[in-house]
Amino acid sequence: MKNLKILPLLLLITALATSSQAQVAIIVNANNPVSDVSVADLQQYFKADKKHWPAGGAVKLAVLSLSGPAGQVVLKKIYQMDAGAYKKYWLKKVFKGDAKAPATKNSPQEVLDFVASDPGALSFVPADKVTGNIKVLKVNGKKPGEAGYPF
Repeated sequence: MKNLKILPLLLLITALATSSQAQVAIIVNANNPVSDVSVADLQQYFKADKKHWPAGGAVKLAVLSLSGPAGQVVLKKIYQMDAGAYKKYWLKKVFKGDAKAPATKNSPQEVLDFVASDPGALSFVPADKVTGNIKVLKVNGKKPGEAGYPF
């Protein structure tokens, strides 16, 4: 009987943990024709392995400070590395001339302004900070807050 009383608490904790991980919105310029992207494609875009959108424009990355909760989700689930490995990754990429490092923005509003002003922009913000003239991408067919959304 005691275990039955604990079960609802465990379910609540699991739901909160899951929802706290699904708080990152992947965003692009409102005029970008892309509306749904796979996690694998996002990884290629964010790592600059894929440098152009399907319609042909250049992808221009901006990242919100990676030390915050949204940045930590992106490091873990998109880059699949820690902050030190991320820095080394971009130093190597830039040194070899393979890509330009993403622009680092200090606030969600800076990210939103950048994305709204650049047709090729790709970035992320906490889902509760989404405002303005941008588009939130579906990832694997899901938007933030929907069951199965990966971030």
